[in-house]
Amino acid sequence: MASTNFSTGTVISSAWLNEADEAFYGVKSFGATGGGVANDTAGFELFFAAGGGFIPDGTYLIDTITITNQVHVTCGPNVIIRKRTGSLTAEKTINFSTGSEGSYWEGGRFDCPSSLLASWSYQGIFNDWQAIHVGTERIKLQNILFTGWPNHPLHAAGNYLIAKNLTFYQCATGPLFGWSFFTDTLESARPANAGGLG
Repeated sequence: MASTNFSTGTVISSAWLNEADEAFYGVKSFGATGGGVANDTAGFELFFAAGGGFIPDGTYLIDTITITNQVHVTCGPNVIIRKRTGSLTAEKTINFSTGSEGSYWEGGRFDCPSSLLASWSYQGIFNDWQAIHVGTERIKLQNILFTGWPNHPLHAAGNYLIAKNLTFYQCATGPLFGWSFFTDTLESARPANAGGLG
């Protein structure tokens, strides 16, 4: 983006600021596309290593990513994150691990991958398929939608997790809390079976 000189009285719109965030701090500046086809894992790994930032609208396909440093992530209103590949074994999409203490994630929708739903009849795999796994302390999650997960979309094994406005839609079970401590409320809108969305 070219430099701009502002005169007295110039109004800077929120749209311009969002474009600036996306250009300089967004995951797309690290190579992610958000087109729902390409593997965006490498871009997300670089994005997280740099401390995170803004994820603009789009559908992002990623493999399991373990975060080992503090990140602050804010998603646009129409962000979908979907696990790209996997086998009939333990799989996580985002894994907050040692070193990521104090991280913050706001917004976005985590969809269950279609490959897992296609294997619905397979028993014994669902407990370890998670959209977000929290294995450390002081992680804050806010305004996140989980859709279509056959078991715990959120597994919080850490000692201290702050969660606000998390919604579980068409998930067969809710989150698994372990020893975690939650503040505020969780919302659940889940029928008996976990049909996939989108």
